[in-house]
Amino acid sequence: GMTLVMLSGGIDLSVGWFVSFVGCAMAYLMVGGLSIPVVVILGIFITILCSGVMGFIISRTKLEPFIVSLGFMIVYQGFTYLITKGSEISIGDTFKLLGRTFPLGIGMPVYVFISLAIFLGLMLKYTKFGRRIYAIGGNAMASRLSGINIKKITLFVFMINGLMAAIAGIYLTARLDSASVNAGTNGELDAIAACVIGGASLMGGIGTVTGAIIGAVVMASIDNGMSLLNAPYFMQTIVKGLVLILAVWFDMSRKASEKR
Repeated sequence: GMTLVMLSGGIDLSVGWFVSFVGCAMAYLMVGGLSIPVVVILGIFITILCSGVMGFIISRTKLEPFIVSLGFMIVYQGFTYLITKGSEISIGDTFKLLGRTFPLGIGMPVYVFISLAIFLGLMLKYTKFGRRIYAIGGNAMASRLSGINIKKITLFVFMINGLMAAIAGIYLTARLDSASVNAGTNGELDAIAACVIGGASLMGGIGTVTGAIIGAVVMASIDNGMSLLNAPYFMQTIVKGLVLILAVWFDMSRKASEKR
């Protein structure tokens, strides 16, 4: 989802807390006695509403996506603490099956991830919508003059990103057996770093879903490797931050060399 946003020339800093917010909201509704199908439908509705509002503000105003998404991140943080009162919310055994079902010995989230990655990758490469995302990120002015509805494309891009974050929140909650305030902490930084490491440009117009997956594998390898070395958590965050800085520096250097 973040790949699409960055391809269009935008950025979304709210996805980490949005993951926590959706997971906590759905857990709260289940504790309130609603059935899982109803909770999932309401979760999708909340996702469409929240991401749609943010996408609408970004596409219809001159506000930078960085500022708008930062504001929404703080809003989601506040709503998450309001729902949970700062504590975890346990979920029922039935919902846990979403994250603990292993068809053919492989976890269900892996199947969902692969399916979504293939779908989004093919959409970007072979559909008119995907090519327009690249065009907008590459040159917004030229895209507008060629008749592309930038506002509409931008709105849908942020809604798709919100839906991907919501799916992540659902499966993360199912795997952890509970909804936690800190479930999606720093998720936005991991997503941005994965995209940049995978070749996406912060300026827009460059990047692929495959590259983002490779970047995510690199970030996960750093986490797992440092955990195996018993490195303290603060050291992991320092290393990941340095990796992100190097990736951005490489991207900016590449852009500068292309201009020459």
